[in-house]
Amino acid sequence: MAIAEKLKKPTRQTVVQLATFVLAVLFLIIGNRVGMGNRASVFGTAQEAPLLRARVIEILREEKSNYSMDGADDSLTLTTVDFEARVTAGKLRGKTIVCQQQIDSMMALAQP
Repeated sequence: MAIAEKLKKPTRQTVVQLATFVLAVLFLIIGNRVGMGNRASVFGTAQEAPLLRARVIEILREEKSNYSMDGADDSLTLTTVDFEARVTAGKLRGKTIVCQQQIDSMMALAQP
């Protein structure tokens, strides 16, 4: 008798709640994909930027600037580095490219 009571049919309210939950999750996933377009998201990326293997030839410019989040002091640093590199693999192998890298002390603090 106890097993029969546990296996009773779900009520209409339970079915409606479950259907609402499933639809909400689907709308969130589909909405995220549509809204993010080609940008990266927690669900992956539609179009990934190509990665190049290269060797730095020369540092062209290095610029440091200080900034703050609260306006009280310039405690954070943004370093911008322009450099020239020679591609060592792939379709662009042997080509020289000019690149820019930004190193933000705020992002460095946020890394695990």
